[in-house]
Amino acid sequence: MNTKYIGILLMAGKSTRMNGIVKQYYVSKDDDEPMYIRSLKTLVSFMDDVILVVPHGDEEKVKSQSFIFTKKFYPVISGGKDRTESVRNALNFIKNMYFDVDIKVLIHDAARPFVPSNIILNIKDALKDHDAVTPVLDMSDSLLKENDGIKYVDRTSIKRVQTPQGFDFNLLYQAYEELKEESKTDDFQMVLNKSKSPILIQGSTLSFKVTNDDDLVIYDCLSYKFKQ
Repeated sequence: MNTKYIGILLMAGKSTRMNGIVKQYYVSKDDDEPMYIRSLKTLVSFMDDVILVVPHGDEEKVKSQSFIFTKKFYPVISGGKDRTESVRNALNFIKNMYFDVDIKVLIHDAARPFVPSNIILNIKDALKDHDAVTPVLDMSDSLLKENDGIKYVDRTSIKRVQTPQGFDFNLLYQAYEELKEESKTDDFQMVLNKSKSPILIQGSTLSFKVTNDDDLVIYDCLSYKFKQ
């Protein structure tokens, strides 16, 4: 059976931590490439197809905009009220599009625009022997918690989880089918109890997530540097 690698690029978030500023970077920059285009260009180099999941009402804009920057049309679908619903929409779309093929999916946050190519290659390679893969980073800062007083936390076993995350399609689809109303912020968490062979791989500090004003400064600096 042939294997197809399908990317899911999530950009339907409400950006509540930035009052919509990040969404502007997704779809409203006219002079430069929108933030999501960088992730899209990286994914399409290694995927058989990429599905863009966007806020309701932005479908046509993103469809035409992504064509301008990539010279190719990609499926663009509406996201849901949260990440869980957006991923479920994408999985249902894939299930209705592909038959008699072994599908591997890579789910990526568009707010992580600088994911290195080697991360995607390592995920694809890991999916040959594992059904769930996520890149992680060790913690370099000290950690403490405030409940019941201020206490330090041993960071040696704590990891920072990144995207893209890779999955056997059937495993992830089943996990979403069995999910009730609970919302999840991470797809690896969704399948961890169902996966027969989950694995962590080394992530990259370049795969940081743009969620606040300081992140936007770093994003602009790196965008300028990569243009040189």
